[in-house]
Amino acid sequence: MNPKVKDIIEWIICIIAALVLALVIRFFIGTPTVVESSSMYPTLIEGQRLVLDRMARTFGHTYERGEIVTFEAPKQTKRI
Repeated sequence: MNPKVKDIIEWIICIIAALVLALVIRFFIGTPTVVESSSMYPTLIEGQRLVLDRMARTFGHTYERGEIVTFEAPKQTKRI
């Protein structure tokens, strides 16, 4: 096989592996986010950057008193 083609295939495999690893980390281990409202003031300040721990949700962790639990907003709201 041509060395240039071999190098290109190697790069493609590395890029795909990096993307898969990044997606696994983002959806199953931790997700970066920004606090968008002041509803949790003074614990969390609007604009503060956080890394949410997804490991608890992935492995069925039971939450304890004092832990901050976040929810994802629904994509669309239904109107009746």
